[in-house]
Amino acid sequence: EWLHALGLGVGLHPELRVSRDTWHMDSLSAGLDLRIADDTWRMQAGYRFYLQSKANFFEDKYVHAASTYAYYTSDKELGRQVGHVLQLDLGFVVSDAHGANDSRTLLTLQLEAAHYNYPGFVLLPSRESLFASIGLAWEL
Repeated sequence: EWLHALGLGVGLHPELRVSRDTWHMDSLSAGLDLRIADDTWRMQAGYRFYLQSKANFFEDKYVHAASTYAYYTSDKELGRQVGHVLQLDLGFVVSDAHGANDSRTLLTLQLEAAHYNYPGFVLLPSRESLFASIGLAWEL
């Protein structure tokens, strides 16, 4: 991860993660966020790409009796995946701090849209989701 200031209140946050686990699943996650903030509002907009190989025991289709396999699963999360996520976070100051020990209150809005492909997974080849939230945050 790296956060680079482009100017006063403006930053760019690229991130790259590579992993391999004990089930021989390899994954790559790459993302880029633009962050902008001033005294009364803040915004973060970003994109994330995800790529995953399948677990060493995952099969697209099981053709023999379950007892012939050491592991038997139809979990799409253990197969190959390709994912794309778009994110937008906004925060607006509702009540500002008036002293050194005061807190301030922010109204927060979050939107996240995702699209995942599961190549070879017959039961659910892809899925889309949209997440939205509105909340209040207190900062000390």
